[in-house]
Amino acid sequence: MDGAVLRLKGENFWDPECFLPSDLVKELLAASAGLSVYLFDDDLLYVRGNVGSGVYREWALRCGGEPEAAPLTAVTHLIITHESWAALSELAGRIAPLLGRQVHSLLAKERFYGSYNLVVCKKVLSKCRGAKRLLKHYGFALQDLLFFGDWRNDIPLLKKAAFPVAMRNAGEAVAMHARAVTLFSNEEAGVERFLTRFFDL
Repeated sequence: MDGAVLRLKGENFWDPECFLPSDLVKELLAASAGLSVYLFDDDLLYVRGNVGSGVYREWALRCGGEPEAAPLTAVTHLIITHESWAALSELAGRIAPLLGRQVHSLLAKERFYGSYNLVVCKKVLSKCRGAKRLLKHYGFALQDLLFFGDWRNDIPLLKKAAFPVAMRNAGEAVAMHARAVTLFSNEEAGVERFLTRFFDL
């Protein structure tokens, strides 16, 4: 969830500052009518349209139905997908006036499972913020952290971790912030294989 929730001993600890306002989510669902959308609300997935399970399988396993059925009390991400980057770019321009100062939209230039994604989330939402919360809980700091990243949302933490590592499948814009790059991708157990050699296990 990009740092919005910590899971400690089977219990979720949410960061309410990362929740999108429910009224805004309703406006975004209306503005994206007819398009495929998925969102996460209190660790449940809600899907509208043609969104394959491969897109969200690492984020959530439990589905709560369509977005219009969600309570919208703890929405961290709203993602609109389309095969046309231009169509999402046009939509991003239309919804921009709705977002205000605390929310932004991110439109990736790379396809993800065959589609482009327009992600709407709070600006404070980041893995870096979540990592600080987790490390503080255990009495550590970012200067103690070995971190793996493969996507643009990993860049802030790659910049601040003591030992940043990019995955083999990371793009150049991500890898440039790492001290090392794994020999294998996420799909090839790259983290496990890197750590095995790094610690000589």
